[in-house]
Amino acid sequence: MVTMKPLGGSFELAKDTTCTLEGWFDGKYQRNQTNYYNDNFGFHNFFIRLHNQLDFTLFKKANSDNLNVGKENYIFWASQIKAYYGEDYIGADSIKNRLRKLKFIQDTLSKLGKMCMIVLAPGKAAFYPEYIPERFKTSRGPTNYQYYSKYAKELSINCLDLTSLFLSIKAKATYPLFPQYGVHLSYNGNVDAGEILLGMVESLGKIKITPLTYVNLESTEEAGTDLDGENNLNLLFSLKKRRVQYMQGYVPKDSKILAIPSFLVIGDSYAKMMFSKSGISNVISARSHFWYFGKKMYSRSDPTFAKTVDVGPESAKTAVLSHDVIVIMETDINLPNFSYGIIESLYDQFKKG
Repeated sequence: MVTMKPLGGSFELAKDTTCTLEGWFDGKYQRNQTNYYNDNFGFHNFFIRLHNQLDFTLFKKANSDNLNVGKENYIFWASQIKAYYGEDYIGADSIKNRLRKLKFIQDTLSKLGKMCMIVLAPGKAAFYPEYIPERFKTSRGPTNYQYYSKYAKELSINCLDLTSLFLSIKAKATYPLFPQYGVHLSYNGNVDAGEILLGMVESLGKIKITPLTYVNLESTEEAGTDLDGENNLNLLFSLKKRRVQYMQGYVPKDSKILAIPSFLVIGDSYAKMMFSKSGISNVISARSHFWYFGKKMYSRSDPTFAKTVDVGPESAKTAVLSHDVIVIMETDINLPNFSYGIIESLYDQFKKG
């Protein structure tokens, strides 16, 4: 009789089950029904939000896996804080060995007329260490990002270091590159990242891609993925929002059509957002694909990312050879598993010839 606002986050509510003799006597039916009633009793979502609101207001506690509430209510993934302090560091030798293989792949693809590059996207804790809660602060050790950046330069790997670049413009940026209540780059931050990426592709490939025109939309409150952290907190009351002017990149109808390269973007949710929100999908080939966490392939022609094809590292060579530009983009929390085995698989396949 009362419609409740659904909870945010990634989870699956227990479903009702049918009673059978076998399920009754082995206890499976009782366990399933207990879980079902726990997840679906009246006003369930309201009481979850009330509980979370009390913990948030009184103790700055986030009742959500992998979320921490920082100073001034800045929201972080716990893994972002660990990555900033180097708690997930895998060692210099492991990183250098992986990048040596990538260098071989880059050189091989270059001979075939294709471009390969990596993008080191900033984590929110690395961008806003001043908002990390005091209770999580510790001595900072070596980090995966530091050594990926170091060895990429030493090995002459095509690398767009967005972490370093965004930190250099942080103080003079006219809009937040990371939102207060989100855990990914802001919408406008993704637009910037996409524009910078296209510029680097043009420079490395010595080509001219059809340019995007950027416009500022009407000023509005933060919305959408800029609030993905808050949405997962499942609070009773919304947090105070800033007003922003979102940018949008598009190609005017009378634009001269220049190069239209085909992209294969391999990466995490940061890469997925840049691929879908920056506007670059408007100037790259419809044959382009996004390879999510090395498991699922999305088509550029499906902007909602609704249709996927299950793939794996063994499909890497076929996928790579069907595109002009290969981009591997990771944020700091995913650097320990950089490329999800795709680099290693490609190296083995290209070595065999």
